[in-house]
Amino acid sequence: GAYSESKGFDPMIPSAARGVVSRALVSLASFEPWNREQRIKAANAAVRQVFRDTPGSDLLTLMPDLAWADIALAERTGFGVASSDALRALRTQVLDFQLGSDDLAEIDRDLVGGFVLDGNASPLPTWHSVRPTALLAIMLGEPSLTRGSMASGEVVPQLLELSESLRFVAQLTADERLSHMYADQGLAIGGVRTSLWDQSMPLAASALTLLTLTDSLESLEAVATRPRDAAGGP
Repeated sequence: GAYSESKGFDPMIPSAARGVVSRALVSLASFEPWNREQRIKAANAAVRQVFRDTPGSDLLTLMPDLAWADIALAERTGFGVASSDALRALRTQVLDFQLGSDDLAEIDRDLVGGFVLDGNASPLPTWHSVRPTALLAIMLGEPSLTRGSMASGEVVPQLLELSESLRFVAQLTADERLSHMYADQGLAIGGVRTSLWDQSMPLAASALTLLTLTDSLESLEAVATRPRDAAGGP
């Protein structure tokens, strides 16, 4: 009931949740065998509406669910990723917000790989850096979004960008050295902190990080098995 082709999204569904709804619609088309073609058609219409109605500057708030939905649609229909141009442009945009070692003083090197995102309360990277990291992870494994192979094209440069982002996510993740700051030390290990200076652990941070790591491993496996002469692209 969150979406219908005739009426679009239910007015009660906030814009920020429409990526999740789109992803759910694509999943529904896979789980239920009846009316599969109609369900895929509806899912595609929802994804297209979200891309059409969302300003480019706001697309990141819908990631990685919206990107996952469109990539999954491409896999189910056999056509290319319809939003490839928009996703590639978004990746270029968010990478401009990534901190490198040259951007930071020696004392701040723990922030390398994090993203300074507009709209966050903090001017420094927080767990919200996981969202663009998730986008990089998903896009790495899709040939139309990251062209080439481990021998040429975009794969190695994008893999390095993802590695930097994952390094920062690892920095946010509590290990045994930090566990003394929590009442339940065993439970805290592996949790993702709000930031390097805020030891709280939002559930969304750990959940999205788990998805990001899973997608990263799947994408790494995908690019590792690509033929060396895969098209490099511009």
